[in-house]
Amino acid sequence: MLLKKTQTETTLALVEAAKNIGNAVWGKNKSTKKMNKYDENNVNSQTYHVHIREIGNEPQDEICFRDCLRQNPDTRDEYAQLKYTLAEKYRFNREDYTQEKTEFILKITE
Repeated sequence: MLLKKTQTETTLALVEAAKNIGNAVWGKNKSTKKMNKYDENNVNSQTYHVHIREIGNEPQDEICFRDCLRQNPDTRDEYAQLKYTLAEKYRFNREDYTQEKTEFILKITE
């Protein structure tokens, strides 16, 4: 998920606001500007993560990938199937899930 903020909004203020919807916490690397939400009953169960970007300063590869999925149903379906497969394969291993998903994304955006 991608959350866009204005230049005057602080990332920390957005994190504080997000805490109202559950257990939003920073990822391992705070410089990535990413929040994770965990299942209330299992802190090892990440339910989603949010990337925070400043409006007008979004990485172009993310926008390129989004547009590609919107314009190419076959690629979108392939990516969706990959995510389901990886979620099953790496149910308790977020790092490997992300790595294999990233390999697909890089093929599309390079």
